[in-house]
Amino acid sequence: MTKRSCEKRIKEGLLRPVQTHGVVAQALDKLLKEVAPVDTTDFSV
Repeated sequence: MTKRSCEKRIKEGLLRPVQTHGVVAQALDKLLKEVAPVDTTDFSV
């Protein structure tokens, strides 16, 4: 569905968004947390 057709359906009340957050951003954040664990060691001198 194109952005234009989606917006039209929302305006007409035919489509109701459940969540409006950035799906891609959330997926990337989750991936980063899984792949790159937080390093708790301090290497500062």
